Formats: sequence, C-alpha cells, structure tokens
Amino acid sequence: GAFAAEWPLGWLSDQIDRRKVIAATSVAAAVAAFVGTGTDGTYPTIAVMGAVGGLTFPLYPLAVAHVNDHLEPEEMIPAASRLLAIGGVGSMVGPLLVAANMSAVGPAGFFWGLGLASVTLATISVTFMWLGQSLPAGTTRSAYHSLHLTATALATRLHPKTRPRPGSVPPR
Repeated sequence: GAFAAEWPLGWLSDQIDRRKVIAATSVAAAVAAFVGTGTDGTYPTIAVMGAVGGLTFPLYPLAVAHVNDHLEPEEMIPAASRLLAIGGVGSMVGPLLVAANMSAVGPAGFFWGLGLASVTLATISVTFMWLGQSLPAGTTRSAYHSLHLTATALATRLHPKTRPRPGSVPPR
C-alpha cells in the first residue's frame, strides 16, 4: 500500500499546499483504520492494512518536504535530525501504546490506536493551516531532482537541472 500511494501523494503535494495533503491523507487513514475495527477474516483485514499502510507511511516524507519548504539549505540537516529524533520517539512509544490498547480492547485496538493517531495528526494539520500561512505567492518549492540511486556526487553537479550552491567550488 505504501509504495502505491507515496508517489501520487508526493506529486499532489508538489501541486497544492502540502498541509492540505497531509490533513486529507490523515483523515483518509483514520477512516481506513476505523473501518479496520470491524473487519473479520484474513483477506478483509489484509486489504484494510494495505490501505492504512498506504496512507500512513507517506506522511513522514510529506512532513519532511513541508518543513524543507520553509528552510534555507543550511537549516535542512539540523531539521532532518530533529524530525528523525521525533520519529524515533514515536517509533518507540507508539507500539507500546498500541499494545496496551490491544490488551484492553482486543485486536481491534490496533486499528483504534492508528485511527486515533491519524485523527490527532489531521487535527494538528488543520489547526496549523488555520493559524499559519502557506508559502508566499511566487515562492518555489524545494528544488530536488531525481537521480539514479547509484549517482555519484559528480553526477549531481553535472545534472542539467541542478545549480551550484553559492560559495561552492565548481567542478573541474
């Protein structure tokens, strides 16, 4: 599910306000999770898990892209380390909370936990849309260009769509 949804959601977030995509994806994930609380049988549960995974896994890259849209290049690495730390805490605490929920409610507690987390994220996203501002008109988003996974550092300098950073040494 995650592989199938990540590219279209990423593309959509490049076209419209990322916060709207994050909020809508969180709401859809919550709906899918709450549907999962009533599933019986292996195949319906697997289908719901695919939908929930497809809608929750892209949320982290969408959040990183949103943060990077508001940062200067030299601020991106420290921000990424903070986001990874926050994600790490969530990766430690989340399973404990869901396990406790499953102990109290049963197997449906897994979906209740994911649904409540998704509702929380959607609420936070909508709140920040209401309180904050989007990118100023005419501002371009982060300029990331897709290169092959085995591309070298030299390839990034030779790529026609990349531009050297101010103060960087041009290739010889």
